[in-house]
Amino acid sequence: MQQAEKESGAVLVFALVFMLATGVLALAGMENAVLESRMAAGSTIQEQVLNRAEQGLKMAEQAILAEIMNQGLASQALHC
Repeated sequence: MQQAEKESGAVLVFALVFMLATGVLALAGMENAVLESRMAAGSTIQEQVLNRAEQGLKMAEQAILAEIMNQGLASQALHC
């Protein structure tokens, strides 16, 4: 009877250690997934900022060209 009691205690200890190891691995996996998610979100935001900056530059370029064209047409009208 004592042999069976010792064996059941060993199984309990093994199960607890196994559950602890599984929990630690799961926690590490979750931290890695959260980190990857944050990196992906940061990359998306960076891409959006770059696109908006390029749009702003294109709008500024168009405004400058339009102003140059207006001044060029106005000066031609004065010379005629």
